[in-house]
Amino acid sequence: MQSMNQRTPYQVRRLRARRTYETQRLCCVNEVAEWQLDRGRTVIIENPARPLAWEQHPLKALESHPKVVTSIIDMCMYSKKRPDNGKLIRKATKLMGNKSIMEKICRLCNGKHDHDGILGSLTYTDVHDNM
Repeated sequence: MQSMNQRTPYQVRRLRARRTYETQRLCCVNEVAEWQLDRGRTVIIENPARPLAWEQHPLKALESHPKVVTSIIDMCMYSKKRPDNGKLIRKATKLMGNKSIMEKICRLCNGKHDHDGILGSLTYTDVHDNM
């Protein structure tokens, strides 16, 4: 979606710069996760299922770690709802982490409920925010 919305050379350069910065952050995530894994600690990395972040070298390298597995979950199974209408949203999410914990938390939609869409933008103001 980001690539489709970049229409001018300036927008393309800005997106490229942002992605370079984010790659540096992914390198940090990789280092901390490997350090934690080597110490026997639990690691869970979560991001929407389809972004380019999962294809970047730092996360690909972490995925090859012998103690790491990846899985897709559907957020509706964890009661993820739109804030404006309270309807469940499926939102496929990719997780990467220790096998022992991933086996316990990874669930796909059971199909026993309806989903609302999440494409586009949403402006929502909670009445409690104005108090």
